Amino acid sequence: MNKFSTASTLLQFILKKPYPDELKKNLVLAMQTVEQCNAGDDNSSCIVIAESEVERQEVEDWYRLNDFYPETDEYIALNNQRWRKRVYVFGDYGNGIVFYSNASSGNEKGNE
Repeated sequence: MNKFSTASTLLQFILKKPYPDELKKNLVLAMQTVEQCNAGDDNSSCIVIAESEVERQEVEDWYRLNDFYPETDEYIALNNQRWRKRVYVFGDYGNGIVFYSNASSGNEKGNE
């Protein structure tokens, strides 16, 4: 599981990854929202990236995501890769996570 609450740490990570350019752009745009939620020294919001089924399950268990409904749930199909993006809001002030998981393996279930 990879967690990011600032653009600089996210950029350092994704520059080393062979992610498709569209996914990288999507991550950077999502980080703008995360940083807005974290304004005022509140770093409770973040982007979480799970690259494997094991990491996806780890994130879902850690945040108890089965207890929440995502605000958005979408699939991003890029070349031979498929990623799932879910936004969870945990509080009245908008804090939460933007959760990206690699769905290329076909282990993830859901509708496109």
